[in-house]
Amino acid sequence: MQHLDAISLGVFSYLQAHERVSRVESKPFVGATQVELGLWEQKNYPHVLPDDLKRFYSIANGLSVKWFAPFREGTTLVGHFLLNSLQDLQRLSITDLPSRCRSADKRRLDLRKISHKEIVGFSLDASPKYGTVALIYLEEEPQVWFRDLRGDWSFLAQTFTNYYRMMLTHLGIISWQTIFSDTGVDPMRKPWLYLFIPSRMLLDEQNARDQGQQE
Repeated sequence: MQHLDAISLGVFSYLQAHERVSRVESKPFVGATQVELGLWEQKNYPHVLPDDLKRFYSIANGLSVKWFAPFREGTTLVGHFLLNSLQDLQRLSITDLPSRCRSADKRRLDLRKISHKEIVGFSLDASPKYGTVALIYLEEEPQVWFRDLRGDWSFLAQTFTNYYRMMLTHLGIISWQTIFSDTGVDPMRKPWLYLFIPSRMLLDEQNARDQGQQE
């Protein structure tokens, strides 16, 4: 996680110095103890935390960094780097992933193994305004998926580390995960994405078009 720590500090410093960012607010988190990590895994056996997420929690038991930009006569919340604490990893019982999965992501599923059983996940981040980011236990190593407000699922990352890197790349802009869903980005959020990460948005949308042509 050391390289991600360095990237995180670089991203947060970039935002603090950005002329279009009015302020950055961070909530301090201390790391979870080995006892706390062990108790979580005991409670949720046989599901264990992936090593990269476990290392993250040993450094900081959660993440909350908000940043704001000038808007009209005041400021507005644009980005929120958010990860639930160990204690707030809400267990999810999922039965509709195969049927509510994006067609582009169905190839990632072994339907012979999961079509008739409950899938277990844990909520890394949830918002009533855009959806839920979940750590999904499909195989030995869990993956990160996103469920939008319609209840449809889309794949985000193979590992927690990859998801964390994606969050940093998208500057934690609220609802950035919807870029990878069939729902698409909220028109009210899209201007912020194009203002702060224009090249990333162009690349993401091109990738989405390419996926659509392959279906």
